[in-house]
Amino acid sequence: VVTLSFSGATDPSAADTAAGFTYAFACSSTEALGPPSSVASHQCTYAVAGAKTARGRIADKDGYRDDTVNVTVLPPRHGIEALIRTVRRLLAMGALGCGNADALIANLQGAVRQLEKGHVRPAVHEIEAFINRVEAFIRTGKLTPGTGQPLIDEARRTLGFNSETDT
Repeated sequence: VVTLSFSGATDPSAADTAAGFTYAFACSSTEALGPPSSVASHQCTYAVAGAKTARGRIADKDGYRDDTVNVTVLPPRHGIEALIRTVRRLLAMGALGCGNADALIANLQGAVRQLEKGHVRPAVHEIEAFINRVEAFIRTGKLTPGTGQPLIDEARRTLGFNSETDT
């Protein structure tokens, strides 16, 4: 999942700035821009890894400006491997016990094994189990929120791959 956003929009005319701006986004260079909105951000989910070009438009009553951004979408395995490295770092720092780290890594390795077989839905279930386990560790004090929440956030970003198909 990639979040596109405009920030700090200004116009030389104070009246135009006060009137506000609208924003529109497209997750690819070939996709039509979505409808104008007052929301300055948009999330794009890409099912396939690779180089992508996303577009955005900011407009006021006098006109608009289009921008593009190049995005490199990594395969889900990269995110999972990064999570495994993070869990191992937490273990090495003493922020997580050995058994708890092993349980988290087992979920993540299970997701990798499922992806290697082409089974997306079971891989998603393994990552969801990882998230549930981290949440439980936070609730029971085995992880602090400051340590556990980034793991949850990264796992959710990893879930941005297409979870609607299974082979």
